[in-house]
Parts: sequence; structure tokens; C-alpha cells
Amino acid sequence: MRITIFFIFLCSLFSKHTFSQCQTTQHSTHISICDSYLPYIWHNVAYVSPGTYIYRLTNAAGCDSIDILNLNVKHSSSSNTQVSVCNFDLPYTWNGLVFNGTGSQTAHFINAVGCDSLTTLTLHIKPSSTSNSSYVTCSSLLPFLWNGTAYSAAGTYTKKLINYYGCDSLATLNLSVASTSASSTSLSICASSFPYLWNGISCTQPGTYKANLFNYYGCDSTATLNLSLRPNKWEGSIDSSWENPGNWECGTVPDANTDVIINSGSVILDSDRSVRSLYINPNASLTITEGHQLNILN
Repeated sequence: MRITIFFIFLCSLFSKHTFSQCQTTQHSTHISICDSYLPYIWHNVAYVSPGTYIYRLTNAAGCDSIDILNLNVKHSSSSNTQVSVCNFDLPYTWNGLVFNGTGSQTAHFINAVGCDSLTTLTLHIKPSSTSNSSYVTCSSLLPFLWNGTAYSAAGTYTKKLINYYGCDSLATLNLSVASTSASSTSLSICASSFPYLWNGISCTQPGTYKANLFNYYGCDSTATLNLSLRPNKWEGSIDSSWENPGNWECGTVPDANTDVIINSGSVILDSDRSVRSLYINPNASLTITEGHQLNILN
């Protein structure tokens, strides 16, 4: 009986000693990495996402050992920017990169969490432009106003403007100046042609008439008409009678306001008549019948 109790006591001591020498250990690791470094290798295992991972080992005492990984994944970042500039802004410098024309380039940075940040710029070139305009203006309308500038003489002028895209626009003006003009016309008509219509003016008798017009360029033009009475020439195309209108160039029998010219042929006057003047060519003749007379006022 004593032997049994002692044996139980020894076993109890042995059991307590063994339990106290084999305790489980635990170790935690905190890792924070950028996503560009994934996968993360831990205990020969690849991890591609954040989380808490447990790995069981046996320690030197032969007891359990728990290794805990707390994996935090920080993210890289990227951005894209569109920029439009005029060609006179070239070369264009951005974050140390130089652009000489349209295109895309990427700059590398570190973001707020310490990971890669890729920023891409796409550069567009806006066009400059040129224009050429030709105008004709009257000298009476000078100065000529063009794009805010007054010009007082003909010539070629250039002005730098800004176009629709906000870029340089080189505008050229070819300015011609047209002068006012004047014309003078002398015209002789028969008395039967009065009143004579000229440029909207009714001319009722011989004289000088003026009309204010516009020339080819739209400028002032002064026209002058010197209107005179044409002498009534003898044609004698029907017979020899002075009184027959068909024998006269103007188609009328001369009166006291008429200058008469007889260059050829024989003319017979059978009535009393008056004329302003009379010229008879030596090769022509005028016969005034008995009892009648021709009065020449000049």
C-alpha cells in the first residue's frame, strides 16, 4: 500500500515537471510594403494581399511555436494629365522632362505612403495661324480702320493677333487707296432730241450739266456734260424742198434756233424762214423762190 502511494506521488511530480518545461511560444511580425513588391515571401510562402497569417513551428525545446505575420500592403499611384500649348511655348518643360512637340512622357515620383507614383503628361500643340486680306478704300474714307489700327495710306501692314486657340495669328493687310475721279463729255444733239436724259438728269437745252456718281471702286466721281445743239445738215434724201423734214439730218425743218449746214445739193425754199446761222458749201446751192425770204439771225 505504501509502495503504491509513493509511486503515484512520483508520477505526479514527473507529470508536473514535464508540463512546466513545454510551453507554446508566439512571435508577431508587422510588415508594410508597397504593392509593387508583391508577392511577399514568408516561410517560403508567397503572399499577394494584406492580412494576418499564422505559421506553426516547433521550437528548440520541442514545443509549439506560433509565428504571426501582419502584412499591410501600400498602394502605388498613377495619374494622366492632358496639356495643350502653342508652338511658341516649345520646348515645354514639365517635372524635369522636356517636350519639343506633341507626345507623352512619364515622370517617376514617391507618393505619400512611400510607394511609386507614375505621372504621365500628354502634350498637344495648338496651331498658330496666318491670314491675308486685301481692301480697296476711297481716299475720302481715310483713315482706314483695321483690327483697331487706323491707316492713312496705301501699303502692306502686318499685325500680331491671337487666334481661336489662343495662339499667335499673323494677319496681313494689303491696302489700296482709290482716288475720286472726274470725267467730262461733250455732246452735240439735234433740237428734236431735247429733253436729253443723262445720268438721271433731264437736259432741256444746251449747256453744262454735272452729276455726282460713284466710280468702279465706289468712290466719288464727278461727271460733266457739255451739251450743245447740233447743226441741222441738209441731206436731200427725198427731194429738193427745204420744207420737207425728211431732207434734214435731224428730221425737222430748221427754225430760228438752228444752225444750218448745206454741204451739197440744190435746196429750194418756198416759204419765209428764219435760222440762227447758215453755211453753204461752194458746191451746193440754195434757191429762195420769188416772194419769200430767209432771215439769218447771227
